[in-house]
Amino acid sequence: MLDPIVPRIDATMRVLRPAGLDERRCICRDVLGLYASVATLATYTVADGGSDSLPWPTIIKALKSVILQHPSLGTIILDSHTPRPQLAKPDLLDINHHLRVLSSPPIHQDDARDVDSFLEDISNEPFDRLDVRPPWRLYIRPLVTDSSDSSSFQAVFACSHSIADGRSTYVFHKAFLAALRQSDKLIALDDKPVMNLADIRPVLPPMDQAAKFTISWSYLMRPFVKEYFPSFISSWLLGEATEYWIGAATRPAKPTPPQLLTTKLRSRWIAKGAIEKALVLCRAHNVRLTAFLNHMTARALATVLQKRGQTFDQFCVQTAIDLRRAIPEYTDCMATMATAATDIITVPPESNTSSTSNARLELTEEEWDMMQQSTENLARTSNTLDDQVVGLLRYLDDFFRWTNQQAEKPSNLSFAVSNLGAFDTGKDTTWTVKDMIFTQSADATSAPFNLNIANTQGGDLAVVVSWWPGMFGVPDEDVFAEDVCFHIEQNVTAAVR
Repeated sequence: MLDPIVPRIDATMRVLRPAGLDERRCICRDVLGLYASVATLATYTVADGGSDSLPWPTIIKALKSVILQHPSLGTIILDSHTPRPQLAKPDLLDINHHLRVLSSPPIHQDDARDVDSFLEDISNEPFDRLDVRPPWRLYIRPLVTDSSDSSSFQAVFACSHSIADGRSTYVFHKAFLAALRQSDKLIALDDKPVMNLADIRPVLPPMDQAAKFTISWSYLMRPFVKEYFPSFISSWLLGEATEYWIGAATRPAKPTPPQLLTTKLRSRWIAKGAIEKALVLCRAHNVRLTAFLNHMTARALATVLQKRGQTFDQFCVQTAIDLRRAIPEYTDCMATMATAATDIITVPPESNTSSTSNARLELTEEEWDMMQQSTENLARTSNTLDDQVVGLLRYLDDFFRWTNQQAEKPSNLSFAVSNLGAFDTGKDTTWTVKDMIFTQSADATSAPFNLNIANTQGGDLAVVVSWWPGMFGVPDEDVFAEDVCFHIEQNVTAAVR
């Protein structure tokens, strides 16, 4: 387990601005213990580093460089328990409170992909109070290698969603890798743990102020109809399916603050060869890889549920969308810039039956048409500021009441997906990165599970299922999650044979 930290206020602080609307939503989840963090793991290797030691002065200076570039890392949240939280900047930041070095037990590089318990521990570790210090950590786990001329370590950047989103974890690793590669240019920085934040860049305005979100009357009425009309009436009015899997009929009991909800996770790797073939297949059908993986996941769920006596052929998936494309000035910034797109996926009846053969998975034209429609929905959502789900937040009058309500009623989703895409490692060979893995804690206000997807460019694809125990509605949840991961990989591999 990870060693706890005793909270302590680092220094005096200066108020920066009020929290934005989506930041307030995320702050409420944090305060209520209904969500913990987003986190991305990467394996770093430095040539000529020696197998017995890591260049700690270089690592600390590189981390300081990243902090100065990204003001979210120097931001705390005041009045988080109130309707009007504010962002503030402390004068000083002590890296000792954010950098964790985990050297026991020693991990050999051949076992570096066995990360489930490691990432579970991180997902279940609460941050200090939001008004104490910035809610993020960098975990360093040295790896034992057989090489005498290089050294490797795993670096996990974890942060609260109130200061940064999933894509921001890639932004962090990109800046950290660049700083390590240019360490000889960081002469203005020392390797002492305490740093002055006077030179940090100004904090960015919130997403709802950086762009103008427009909401049509028809879009505004959808959540109203769902909230106040019975499901059979709302589904008829909105033309939506209702017979899709939503996990357990009731959610588990909410944690009592400051207690944090429990997260469990399972991971699996899909070989890069299968992913490369899947990309070719998707391009031939004008389908995004995310839409394809969503469909493979729905098929996997149908199979796994059938094995447990439950028959479903429809699934509702919510896919996280990065709005940096619609607000390009935030492209390389760490911030909360996510929205979501929702699709109903229908799978053919034969997908409920698991096959142990090596036969090719023949997807029907109807399935490819559905994936094309999903692709169009994903593209449309990522390129517009009109009728975005985050735009509805301005109509909320009580964020805490609404957040509690979401955590108390059954989910209206089957699963949620966050695909960070391929991380570009560049061409430098002194410092290299591989095996990118993304995960996030369970979300008590969302789907039964999150499917988290990431990889390094040209590398194997990591899929992680994370969930709140009790959300699946089955007695063997660990095996259930392992089966879902297994059948996702099996479906992808079979579809590209």
